[in-house]
Amino acid sequence: MSRINWSTAAQGAQVVPVLLIHGVGIVAVPEGVSITGISLSSVPTAWWPGNTYADFSAYLAPWLRLDGDGLTISERAVPTAAQLLDVSEVTLHLSDVGLAATRLFESADAFDATYLTAEVSATATTIPAASTAAFPSSGIVYLGQEAIRYGAKTSTSFTTCTRGVFGSRATRHLYSVSQGAGLGNPQITSGAPEMTGRPATLWLAQVQSGVIVDVQLEHFGTVGTGVSLMGGGESDEDGYVITLDHAIKRMGQRIRGSAVSVGGFAHPGNLSARTTLETPTTVDLTPIWVVSQNSTSGATTGINLLTGDTSAPDNGGWHPTRESYLAALNAAGASAFPSPATFTAALDGDNLTITVGDFSPHETVTAQTAWATTVGAIQRTGGRPQFPLGEMPKAWVPITEGSPVYLTASDYAAIPPAPSSTAAQFVLIFGDDDDRASKRYARITAQGTSGSASFVTCTALRAPTEVRLVGMYNGLARSTTRPGGTTAAGFVVQEPTTARLGLYVSSNSWVEALRLVVESLDTEYACVADAIDWTHMRAVADAYPSAFTTRREIVVDLNTTLLAMLQNEAALGGFALVMHEGRVSIARIAEFATTEITAGTITDADLDATAPSPTYEKGSDGIVNTYTIVSPDDGVTVNVSDQTSRALYGGQGVITATLPRSVVGTPQDASRLYVQVFAQAVSVLGPLRYPYRHVTVQVPLNLYDYQIGDLLSVTLWRVPDGLGARGITEAVAQVVARSVVLFGDQTTGHVAYTVRLNPRNLQGYAPAALAAAGGIAGAVITLDTTTISTGGFAGAGYTDGGASTFTTGDLVRLVEIDTTSPTASTQHTVTGVSGATLTLSPAPSATFAGLAASALKVMVVYDDWGVVVAGGRTTQQRFAYLALADATLDADHAARVFAA
Repeated sequence: MSRINWSTAAQGAQVVPVLLIHGVGIVAVPEGVSITGISLSSVPTAWWPGNTYADFSAYLAPWLRLDGDGLTISERAVPTAAQLLDVSEVTLHLSDVGLAATRLFESADAFDATYLTAEVSATATTIPAASTAAFPSSGIVYLGQEAIRYGAKTSTSFTTCTRGVFGSRATRHLYSVSQGAGLGNPQITSGAPEMTGRPATLWLAQVQSGVIVDVQLEHFGTVGTGVSLMGGGESDEDGYVITLDHAIKRMGQRIRGSAVSVGGFAHPGNLSARTTLETPTTVDLTPIWVVSQNSTSGATTGINLLTGDTSAPDNGGWHPTRESYLAALNAAGASAFPSPATFTAALDGDNLTITVGDFSPHETVTAQTAWATTVGAIQRTGGRPQFPLGEMPKAWVPITEGSPVYLTASDYAAIPPAPSSTAAQFVLIFGDDDDRASKRYARITAQGTSGSASFVTCTALRAPTEVRLVGMYNGLARSTTRPGGTTAAGFVVQEPTTARLGLYVSSNSWVEALRLVVESLDTEYACVADAIDWTHMRAVADAYPSAFTTRREIVVDLNTTLLAMLQNEAALGGFALVMHEGRVSIARIAEFATTEITAGTITDADLDATAPSPTYEKGSDGIVNTYTIVSPDDGVTVNVSDQTSRALYGGQGVITATLPRSVVGTPQDASRLYVQVFAQAVSVLGPLRYPYRHVTVQVPLNLYDYQIGDLLSVTLWRVPDGLGARGITEAVAQVVARSVVLFGDQTTGHVAYTVRLNPRNLQGYAPAALAAAGGIAGAVITLDTTTISTGGFAGAGYTDGGASTFTTGDLVRLVEIDTTSPTASTQHTVTGVSGATLTLSPAPSATFAGLAASALKVMVVYDDWGVVVAGGRTTQQRFAYLALADATLDADHAARVFAA
């Protein structure tokens, strides 16, 4: 995304705020600002006005008032509480000259309105309506939060539509015939029907000679409930106060608490068309079939009584209750067995009995159900054979592969459209969260209707049981290989059941899994996808690998919040929720050495001359010395406590996280789980187990754009240096809070940063790896992945022996270990990384190739500090190195100290 260059902008460029309310055709700028053009080098996402001045100026609204305290935005990371994102709301004042704002905010009663008459997909270009008589021949209409431009109309539709204009999100709009107009179906209006809850973005735009040349996002939120009128009593002086809640508030709202009822009797197939015994297919399912065959003539009667035909009594393959199914079954039987034969299916309590006949001699009658294990095959002269088929379930809905699950019209309307990504699918969730054995998932692969029945096509996602499917054959001899049918992996709903809606996602990254969840949701979450900086979040997560697998194959119960999912993933990885360039992201608030690469520098010379001296405090973050992991799949809770911290400070804060439930996984070995938890606890608790020193500095706007999580090189005379004196020099500090004031008294601005100082005595390691036995061949060295652990020297979190911790261009050495007189090390450059191999230049010597014939003899380590610095390998300088005798790397940098 484009960002303003503040080092030059602060020297006199014109920077103005711009407010966009998505779905509303205004571009609000300050009063008195003259904008004559727009020329952006790149157009950021969410900036809907685009890069064409004609489009931009058509919606220009000079309403923003910058009187009073101006704009203030504050953000703070809370590393000891990963569940918190501390970000302020933003309050704006809008003038109401000519009652323009009143028409926008307070004119709902004047809008023309009609009702939707059919469901509309997110890509439809025609919007059906009860009547369009009150609307102009072309213009803008609103469906919920979506604004739609239409180019023409008929008496009952808006046509040639452009969806999702003014930054709104094109979405599916549901319609239910049973609800009728005004009882929940969407209303189409000529104006934005509601401001509260609409996505809104606050931007800063740099203007040069009237032309906008740069824009940057500062706040992504939603319009709060505080849109209110204020003013001095005269209509043209009155104004509005509008509050923008951050989008994190929307993330804290429950996604979807609705559930659907699954029950009745499904009978979508038509097995009467079969002439030989066949394995039933997904559309050839029937709970009951009855057939009679004359052994003399070969004629058959009956066969599958109810099919998936659309007309009565078949009803499209579904009856909503057991009783309605039996009524239809008797109607079908009366037709299948005409006089003098009769057919009766009757319940005695819950027990089903089927009676057929009278039959002539040589007649064989067979009856079968999907739930009874016995099959009647009775031959008699005349008479009325009876088939006691056992207890009949109150419902029968088999779910195997591609199985139809029938729903009422209102429940069917509640199922969202299929996500655009094949890695995400909606599911029906059956069973109790606390009882893994009872959980069943039905993945929704399609939606459709048959006659008056609506259904979703489902495949059992995790099916530990088998479904007995009724087979069909035409002949007296029963099959010896598949008597009465066959079985399939899946499960059967045998009583009316409430199923919750969930979302199945599969990804190698938890960040991508969350993104799939958000982008698969309905319009009420449309703003959330754009409010998260997925690219930055993924980069941070990749930079700090977890001891736990980052792959996710999970079912998300939508009766939850996105914030809860994000909080849990942050806690698992030891991250803090933060703001990054106006969007939600994560940061690792941790310990960093003076060798780290920094984003910038703050010295005494940078301080705001009008601000007080830097403030200093210790321990404001609190202390966390216990890390708790709950593994619901294993039924295990693991607690890790830092006993040194507890001895000093007592039991303090606790970070608790839950491992995501795996859909297809099985409980893992407990010892492996403990190893993973302890490895992760070291990383998470390390920077939180004792009080930290914080310094707050206020600087001018030329240093405006540092973000939470950035590392800064700080030199401040007044601050204790940690060595018994005042004045820190080139200390690496991490930004943990940011507070901005813009347009104070209409003209002034500054930014205050709170930075977290690091102790000088840090423990750590640089990437290193062991050569496998016989692992050196030419220029390629194969790393050990078995001797120490599945990840070799790098640990269980890696399967490549640690090869992925190196990058092309790294300066390394080969060293011999396990000897008191090692071979002299040799210098190399990494020229390739692939799987568990590194390619080195120059190629290792024959001496080292011979040493590597045995395991645990040759190690690849980073080269010395001086070599790395001279080689310009800045990315390597962030890691730990062996110190000189005086515990320094050079005259300017203290060394990291290794753990004993």
